[in-house]
Amino acid sequence: MRIITYVTVAMLILALTLPVTAFANHKDGHTQSDNPTPAETPGPNNNPPPGGNPAQTPDTQANTHQNPNNNQNNPNPPPPTPDTQANANQNPNNNQNNPNPPPPTPDTQANANQNPNNNQNNPNPPPPTSPDPNNPLPKADQTPLTPESVKEMANDKMAEMGGDKLTDMAKNMESSEFKDMGGNKLADMAKNMEGDNFKEMGGQKLAEMAKNMEGDNFKDMGGNKLAEMAKNMEGDNFKEMGGQKLADMAKNMEGDNFKEMGGQKLAAMAKNMEGDNFKEMGGQKLAAMAKNMEGDNFKEMGGQKLAAMA
Repeated sequence: MRIITYVTVAMLILALTLPVTAFANHKDGHTQSDNPTPAETPGPNNNPPPGGNPAQTPDTQANTHQNPNNNQNNPNPPPPTPDTQANANQNPNNNQNNPNPPPPTPDTQANANQNPNNNQNNPNPPPPTSPDPNNPLPKADQTPLTPESVKEMANDKMAEMGGDKLTDMAKNMESSEFKDMGGNKLADMAKNMEGDNFKEMGGQKLAEMAKNMEGDNFKDMGGNKLAEMAKNMEGDNFKEMGGQKLADMAKNMEGDNFKEMGGQKLAAMAKNMEGDNFKEMGGQKLAAMAKNMEGDNFKEMGGQKLAAMA
Protein backbone atom coordinates (compact mmCIF):
# COMPACT_ATOMS: atom_id res chain seq x y z
CA MET A 1 0.00 0.00 0.00
CA ARG A 2 2.85 2.37 0.83
CA ILE A 3 4.56 1.55 -2.47
CA ILE A 4 1.43 2.37 -4.40
CA THR A 5 1.25 5.70 -2.61
CA TYR A 6 4.90 6.57 -3.56
CA VAL A 7 4.31 5.67 -7.23
CA THR A 8 1.19 7.81 -7.36
CA VAL A 9 3.02 10.85 -5.88
CA ALA A 10 5.93 10.44 -8.36
CA MET A 11 3.56 10.36 -11.31
CA LEU A 12 1.84 13.54 -10.12
CA ILE A 13 5.20 15.33 -9.76
CA LEU A 14 6.27 14.20 -13.25
CA ALA A 15 2.97 15.35 -14.74
CA LEU A 16 3.45 18.81 -13.22
CA THR A 17 7.11 19.27 -14.23
CA LEU A 18 6.89 18.21 -17.94
CA PRO A 19 4.80 21.20 -19.17
CA VAL A 20 7.08 23.66 -17.33
CA THR A 21 10.22 22.14 -18.94
CA ALA A 22 8.68 22.23 -22.43
CA PHE A 23 7.69 25.91 -22.02
CA ALA A 24 11.22 26.83 -20.89
CA ASN A 25 12.77 25.07 -23.88
CA HIS A 26 10.35 26.83 -26.27
CA LYS A 27 11.26 30.25 -24.82
CA ASP A 28 15.02 29.56 -25.16
CA GLY A 29 14.52 28.71 -28.83
CA HIS A 30 12.92 32.10 -29.53
CA THR A 31 15.72 33.93 -27.72
CA GLN A 32 18.41 32.21 -29.82
CA SER A 33 16.65 33.04 -33.12
CA ASP A 34 16.32 36.72 -32.10
CA ASN A 35 20.07 36.94 -31.31
CA PRO A 36 22.07 35.40 -34.22
CA THR A 37 25.48 33.97 -33.60
CA PRO A 38 28.62 35.76 -34.84
CA ALA A 39 28.88 33.27 -37.68
CA GLU A 40 25.41 34.28 -38.85
CA THR A 41 25.90 38.07 -38.44
CA PRO A 42 26.88 39.81 -41.74
CA GLY A 43 29.91 42.07 -41.73
CA PRO A 44 29.99 45.78 -42.69
CA ASN A 45 28.79 46.78 -46.17
CA ASN A 46 26.83 43.51 -46.42
CA ASN A 47 30.08 41.52 -46.63
CA PRO A 48 29.95 37.84 -45.72
CA PRO A 49 30.35 37.07 -41.99
CA PRO A 50 33.81 36.28 -40.65
CA GLY A 51 33.10 32.63 -40.69
CA GLY A 52 32.16 32.67 -44.39
CA ASN A 53 28.82 32.42 -46.12
CA PRO A 54 26.39 30.06 -44.48
CA ALA A 55 25.39 27.11 -46.51
CA GLN A 56 22.61 27.98 -48.91
CA THR A 57 19.37 26.15 -48.89
CA PRO A 58 17.73 25.14 -52.16
CA ASP A 59 15.43 28.15 -51.88
CA THR A 60 18.21 30.68 -51.31
CA GLN A 61 20.26 29.03 -54.08
CA ALA A 62 17.37 29.44 -56.51
CA ASN A 63 16.88 33.07 -55.49
CA THR A 64 20.59 33.77 -56.02
CA HIS A 65 20.42 32.37 -59.56
CA GLN A 66 17.31 34.38 -60.32
CA ASN A 67 18.93 37.63 -59.18
CA PRO A 68 22.72 37.14 -59.02
CA ASN A 69 23.46 40.86 -58.95
CA ASN A 70 22.04 41.20 -55.44
CA ASN A 71 25.51 40.18 -54.37
CA GLN A 72 27.47 43.25 -55.55
CA ASN A 73 30.83 41.63 -54.78
CA ASN A 74 30.18 38.39 -56.59
CA PRO A 75 33.32 37.93 -58.77
CA ASN A 76 31.79 35.17 -60.86
CA PRO A 77 28.23 36.01 -61.88
CA PRO A 78 26.36 33.12 -63.45
CA PRO A 79 26.38 32.91 -67.27
CA PRO A 80 23.44 34.57 -69.01
CA THR A 81 20.46 32.50 -69.96
CA PRO A 82 19.11 32.69 -73.53
CA ASP A 83 16.50 35.21 -72.37
CA THR A 84 18.98 37.53 -70.63
CA GLN A 85 21.37 37.21 -73.58
CA ALA A 86 18.61 38.26 -75.98
CA ASN A 87 17.81 41.28 -73.81
CA ALA A 88 21.49 42.25 -73.73
CA ASN A 89 21.69 42.02 -77.51
CA GLN A 90 18.61 44.21 -77.90
CA ASN A 91 20.03 46.92 -75.68
CA PRO A 92 23.78 46.37 -75.19
CA ASN A 93 24.39 49.93 -74.03
CA ASN A 94 22.63 49.25 -70.72
CA ASN A 95 26.05 48.06 -69.67
CA GLN A 96 27.89 51.39 -69.58
CA ASN A 97 31.25 49.69 -69.05
CA ASN A 98 31.05 47.41 -72.06
CA PRO A 99 34.52 47.76 -73.69
CA ASN A 100 33.41 46.12 -76.92
CA PRO A 101 30.06 47.48 -78.12
CA PRO A 102 28.45 45.43 -80.87
CA PRO A 103 29.15 46.47 -84.49
CA PRO A 104 26.52 48.68 -86.11
CA THR A 105 23.74 47.01 -88.02
CA PRO A 106 22.87 48.27 -91.52
CA ASP A 107 20.05 50.34 -90.03
CA THR A 108 22.19 52.02 -87.38
CA GLN A 109 24.96 52.58 -89.93
CA ALA A 110 22.48 54.24 -92.29
CA ASN A 111 21.27 56.49 -89.47
CA ALA A 112 24.86 57.41 -88.62
CA ASN A 113 25.52 58.31 -92.25
CA GLN A 114 22.41 60.47 -92.39
CA ASN A 115 23.29 62.36 -89.26
CA PRO A 116 26.99 61.87 -88.43
CA ASN A 117 27.06 64.88 -86.12
CA ASN A 118 25.14 62.96 -83.45
CA ASN A 119 28.59 61.68 -82.57
CA GLN A 120 30.10 64.74 -80.95
CA ASN A 121 33.57 63.17 -81.02
CA ASN A 122 33.58 62.59 -84.78
CA PRO A 123 37.14 63.66 -85.84
CA ASN A 124 36.05 64.24 -89.44
CA PRO A 125 32.83 66.26 -89.51
CA PRO A 126 31.27 66.60 -92.95
CA PRO A 127 31.94 69.82 -94.85
CA PRO A 128 29.21 72.44 -94.62
CA THR A 129 26.64 72.19 -97.36
CA SER A 130 25.60 75.84 -97.29
CA PRO A 131 27.90 78.84 -97.83
CA ASP A 132 29.18 80.63 -94.78
CA PRO A 133 27.36 83.99 -94.54
CA ASN A 134 30.48 85.51 -92.99
CA ASN A 135 32.67 84.32 -95.88
CA PRO A 136 30.62 84.56 -99.08
CA LEU A 137 31.99 82.95 -102.21
CA PRO A 138 33.58 85.36 -104.68
CA LYS A 139 31.21 86.41 -107.42
CA ALA A 140 32.09 85.55 -110.99
CA ASP A 141 33.07 88.46 -113.15
CA GLN A 142 29.93 89.70 -114.83
CA THR A 143 31.70 92.26 -117.07
CA PRO A 144 30.63 91.63 -120.69
CA LEU A 145 33.62 91.18 -122.98
CA THR A 146 33.11 93.75 -125.71
CA PRO A 147 35.51 96.14 -127.48
CA GLU A 148 34.14 98.93 -125.29
CA SER A 149 34.74 96.99 -122.06
CA VAL A 150 38.22 95.88 -123.18
CA LYS A 151 39.10 99.45 -124.03
CA GLU A 152 38.55 100.37 -120.36
CA MET A 153 40.13 97.18 -119.01
CA ALA A 154 43.43 97.20 -117.14
CA ASN A 155 46.23 95.02 -118.51
CA ASP A 156 46.23 92.67 -115.49
CA LYS A 157 42.49 92.16 -115.91
CA MET A 158 43.03 91.46 -119.59
CA ALA A 159 45.68 88.89 -118.68
CA GLU A 160 43.19 87.29 -116.32
CA MET A 161 40.66 86.99 -119.15
CA GLY A 162 43.17 85.01 -121.21
CA GLY A 163 43.98 84.80 -124.91
CA ASP A 164 41.10 82.49 -125.86
CA LYS A 165 38.41 84.93 -124.74
CA LEU A 166 40.23 87.89 -126.24
CA THR A 167 40.55 86.03 -129.54
CA ASP A 168 36.86 85.15 -129.59
CA MET A 169 36.10 88.84 -129.24
CA ALA A 170 38.77 90.14 -131.66
CA LYS A 171 37.83 87.88 -134.54
CA ASN A 172 34.35 89.42 -134.49
CA MET A 173 35.56 93.02 -134.43
CA GLU A 174 35.24 95.41 -137.36
CA SER A 175 37.91 97.75 -138.75
CA SER A 176 36.33 100.73 -137.04
CA GLU A 177 36.41 98.95 -133.68
CA PHE A 178 40.14 98.19 -134.02
CA LYS A 179 40.72 101.84 -134.86
CA ASP A 180 38.56 103.01 -131.95
CA MET A 181 40.36 100.75 -129.50
CA GLY A 182 43.74 102.33 -130.25
CA GLY A 183 47.24 100.92 -130.55
CA ASN A 184 47.99 100.65 -126.84
CA LYS A 185 45.01 98.41 -126.11
CA LEU A 186 45.58 96.41 -129.27
CA ALA A 187 49.17 95.80 -128.18
CA ASP A 188 47.96 94.75 -124.72
CA MET A 189 45.53 92.35 -126.34
CA ALA A 190 48.21 90.88 -128.62
CA LYS A 191 50.62 90.47 -125.70
CA ASN A 192 48.08 88.21 -123.98
CA MET A 193 47.60 85.99 -127.03
CA GLU A 194 49.54 82.92 -128.13
CA GLY A 195 50.35 81.39 -131.51
CA ASP A 196 47.11 79.41 -131.71
CA ASN A 197 45.14 82.57 -130.94
CA PHE A 198 46.80 84.47 -133.82
CA LYS A 199 46.14 81.54 -136.13
CA GLU A 200 42.49 81.45 -135.11
CA MET A 201 42.09 85.19 -135.70
CA GLY A 202 43.32 84.91 -139.28
CA GLY A 203 45.45 87.24 -141.39
CA GLN A 204 42.77 89.78 -142.18
CA LYS A 205 41.97 90.53 -138.52
CA LEU A 206 45.66 90.55 -137.67
CA ALA A 207 46.31 93.08 -140.41
CA GLU A 208 43.46 95.23 -139.06
CA MET A 209 45.02 95.00 -135.62
CA ALA A 210 48.56 95.80 -136.84
CA LYS A 211 47.38 98.65 -139.06
CA ASN A 212 46.13 100.49 -135.99
CA MET A 213 49.34 100.09 -134.00
CA GLU A 214 52.39 102.35 -133.94
CA GLY A 215 56.11 101.75 -133.61
CA ASP A 216 56.03 101.93 -129.81
CA ASN A 217 53.20 99.40 -129.73
CA PHE A 218 55.23 96.96 -131.83
CA LYS A 219 58.18 97.52 -129.53
CA ASP A 220 55.94 96.88 -126.51
CA MET A 221 54.73 93.62 -128.04
CA GLY A 222 58.23 92.27 -128.64
CA GLY A 223 59.69 90.25 -131.48
CA ASN A 224 58.21 86.88 -130.52
CA LYS A 225 54.63 88.11 -130.61
CA LEU A 226 55.29 90.07 -133.82
CA ALA A 227 56.69 86.96 -135.50
CA GLU A 228 53.67 84.92 -134.37
CA MET A 229 51.42 87.60 -135.80
CA ALA A 230 53.30 87.95 -139.14
CA LYS A 231 53.51 84.17 -139.55
CA ASN A 232 49.74 84.03 -139.76
CA MET A 233 49.38 86.79 -142.38
CA GLU A 234 49.40 86.55 -146.18
CA GLY A 235 50.63 88.84 -149.00
CA ASP A 236 47.37 90.74 -149.20
CA ASN A 237 47.44 91.29 -145.45
CA PHE A 238 50.95 92.75 -145.65
CA LYS A 239 49.84 94.95 -148.56
CA GLU A 240 46.90 96.19 -146.50
CA MET A 241 49.22 97.05 -143.63
CA GLY A 242 51.49 99.15 -145.83
CA GLY A 243 55.25 99.51 -145.93
CA GLN A 244 55.52 101.83 -142.94
CA LYS A 245 53.79 99.43 -140.56
CA LEU A 246 55.77 96.52 -141.95
CA ALA A 247 59.01 98.39 -141.37
CA ASP A 248 57.94 99.25 -137.82
CA MET A 249 57.13 95.61 -137.23
CA ALA A 250 60.39 94.31 -138.76
CA LYS A 251 62.47 96.83 -136.82
CA ASN A 252 61.32 95.21 -133.57
CA MET A 253 62.15 91.66 -134.59
CA GLU A 254 65.40 89.74 -134.20
CA GLY A 255 67.17 87.05 -136.22
CA ASP A 256 65.32 84.20 -134.50
CA ASN A 257 62.01 85.93 -135.16
CA PHE A 258 62.80 86.22 -138.88
CA LYS A 259 63.82 82.58 -138.91
CA GLU A 260 60.55 81.61 -137.28
CA MET A 261 58.58 83.55 -139.89
CA GLY A 262 60.26 81.74 -142.77
CA GLY A 263 61.45 82.99 -146.16
CA GLN A 264 58.07 83.04 -147.86
CA LYS A 265 56.52 85.36 -145.27
CA LEU A 266 59.63 87.56 -145.26
CA ALA A 267 59.49 87.91 -149.04
CA ALA A 268 55.80 88.79 -148.88
CA MET A 269 56.59 91.40 -146.24
CA ALA A 270 59.55 92.87 -148.18
CA LYS A 271 57.53 93.03 -151.41
CA ASN A 272 55.20 95.48 -149.70
CA MET A 273 57.92 97.79 -148.43
CA GLU A 274 59.57 100.73 -150.19
CA GLY A 275 63.06 102.17 -150.22
CA ASP A 276 62.41 104.47 -147.30
CA ASN A 277 61.03 101.55 -145.30
CA PHE A 278 64.16 99.49 -145.90
CA LYS A 279 66.27 102.47 -144.96
CA GLU A 280 64.29 102.91 -141.76
CA MET A 281 64.77 99.27 -140.89
CA GLY A 282 68.52 99.59 -141.06
CA GLY A 283 71.16 97.32 -142.50
CA GLN A 284 71.28 94.94 -139.55
CA LYS A 285 67.60 94.06 -139.73
CA LEU A 286 67.72 93.79 -143.51
CA ALA A 287 70.65 91.41 -143.27
CA ALA A 288 68.83 89.29 -140.69
CA MET A 289 65.79 89.23 -142.95
CA ALA A 290 67.78 88.34 -146.10
CA LYS A 291 69.64 85.63 -144.21
CA ASN A 292 66.40 83.73 -143.72
CA MET A 293 65.29 83.92 -147.35
CA GLU A 294 66.01 81.53 -150.24
CA GLY A 295 66.46 82.00 -154.00
CA ASP A 296 62.78 81.61 -154.76
CA ASN A 297 61.99 84.21 -152.11
CA PHE A 298 64.35 86.75 -153.69
CA LYS A 299 62.94 85.94 -157.12
CA GLU A 300 59.46 86.58 -155.82
CA MET A 301 60.53 89.94 -154.43
CA GLY A 302 61.82 91.11 -157.80
CA GLY A 303 64.93 93.03 -158.74
CA GLN A 304 63.59 96.43 -157.80
CA LYS A 305 62.88 95.40 -154.22
CA LEU A 306 66.19 93.64 -153.97
CA ALA A 307 67.95 96.74 -155.15
CA ALA A 308 66.06 98.85 -152.63
CA MET A 309 66.85 96.34 -149.96
CA ALA A 310 70.54 96.33 -150.84
